[in-house]
Amino acid sequence: MFVVGLLFLIAAAVLLVVVLRRRRRGGQSSAAQRRTGVILGLAAGVGGLLGVAFVGASSAYAQDTGDASVIVSWTGDILGQETTPGLHVKAPWSEVKTFSVRNQQVVFAGTRASTDFTGGSALGPGITVQDADGVTSDIDIAVRYSIRSDQVTTIYKQFRDETNFVSQFVTQDIRSTVRDAPNAFTTLDLITKRADVNTAIQEASRSGGRGQA
Repeated sequence: MFVVGLLFLIAAAVLLVVVLRRRRRGGQSSAAQRRTGVILGLAAGVGGLLGVAFVGASSAYAQDTGDASVIVSWTGDILGQETTPGLHVKAPWSEVKTFSVRNQQVVFAGTRASTDFTGGSALGPGITVQDADGVTSDIDIAVRYSIRSDQVTTIYKQFRDETNFVSQFVTQDIRSTVRDAPNAFTTLDLITKRADVNTAIQEASRSGGRGQA
């Protein structure tokens, strides 16, 4: 939007220069030439107003409750972060990278062919594990998580957006934790001691993360 506004301002400036040059020439001018001058002047004015409007719109953004944002310049430098909802002002040439800090869910269940990443959620196939007896089985699991609002800049530096964060960090950690936890249980334990298996997975998930979510 900022680029569009800048183009309008440049076009308006060019038209204004043309109008001023025509006036400096002076002399008698025909009705057609006067009309052309008026049209060029109006076009310059409209272009200028549109340019100012676009640049102004590029200088503000609204942040919803449950979101946190990283402000990035056109060169890729991080200018800051915003964690409070409402209307905020930014440099018109900067870009807002938004992350949801709401509760999100990752589900691995069934026999899906691949994992679907939508925003901060993920839905993929059940996780294949191996127990202490060397027997493999599939485990279905649903995990809820949320991003700490004060960590969005750190997450942006490493992953650039929320989808990459979920696909490269959250789901990988979940799969790794779920695969490792059942190693201490026998095949019979996995069937008869499901509460203990769930507790082991939960404890491993709490202690095994990298502290970003």
